[in-house]
Amino acid sequence: MLKFIELRTKSERENAAAPGVTAVTAGGKTNNRVPAVKLRLQHDFKDIAKYEDEERTAKGLPQFFQFEYPDPSDPMHFYLILEPPGGMYLGGLFKFKIDVPDEYPDLPPAVKCTQKIYHPNILPEGNVCLNILDKPDSARHGSWTSVMGMKMVALGLMHLFLEPNPDDPLNAEAAVDLRVNPEGFKRDVRTAMQGGSVKGIKYERVLR
Repeated sequence: MLKFIELRTKSERENAAAPGVTAVTAGGKTNNRVPAVKLRLQHDFKDIAKYEDEERTAKGLPQFFQFEYPDPSDPMHFYLILEPPGGMYLGGLFKFKIDVPDEYPDLPPAVKCTQKIYHPNILPEGNVCLNILDKPDSARHGSWTSVMGMKMVALGLMHLFLEPNPDDPLNAEAAVDLRVNPEGFKRDVRTAMQGGSVKGIKYERVLR
């Protein structure tokens, strides 16, 4: 898999070059909010499908991303399921709830893990620490910009499983575990993925 920073730069270029979208009502008035967001999401999902074809299918790798829609008519609220192709979380299926605001892509989507997992950047309650999920002027001083898209969100989440970051943690105990005792951390990850307990917390089984 390509390095996250390379993918980020490429995706930003593609989205910056993509034509803007403006929805027009029957009365001729423009509506730049929800209809435009849905059109942008269509572009984003096509971008993800193209990436899958180029990076996964051509190399014979398992499917990286799956999407579930509780309401097929509502593309702004859905689930993203990740299957890491390598790393310590190999063999797991990780599900995230994605809520896209009306102001997307000016504002990033809200993302929460639906499973209790052991990870330095994801709390057992589901909160996720990923800088592209926050704007630069937010309390966390994130890096989201309007040229980013859903592909960047999916790749950013995948990157957390391929290369967990102990230097910007939400779960400080897991971060110390990874930094001080990497082999012990790997064992704890496998135990948690199997549905066992780590440091007094019972985790959900996420193995496929």
